[in-house]
Amino acid sequence: MYVPNWLGHDKTLKRFDIDYRVHWLRARAHAMRWAEELRLTHHEMSWTTQFFLHKGLTWKRCRDNVLNATHLTGTPYSWGAVAYAVRQIDFWLKMAQRAEIMFQNVNTNYTSR
Repeated sequence: MYVPNWLGHDKTLKRFDIDYRVHWLRARAHAMRWAEELRLTHHEMSWTTQFFLHKGLTWKRCRDNVLNATHLTGTPYSWGAVAYAVRQIDFWLKMAQRAEIMFQNVNTNYTSR
């Protein structure tokens, strides 16, 4: 906004200029925070799915350890322990599948790893 200096608005113009700069800097910082939040959200989607898959694989290893220990030692394994591990495997893999579907619906750029 241009105000001729001969009208005596020099101080008003300087004050307006300072206020405008401060407002612009605050708006820029706000936009940068939202851009960072968006980047983090994209990563968190991937991390969440990877965590669910990791938990499923951890329970698979647990189940396999129980079954392998039975073959090595000859002692019968607990059906309850195996059933619980199978239930946990199913739970975590379904969570990963649900997360994939939800994230793909929300974010068209989402790719599973």
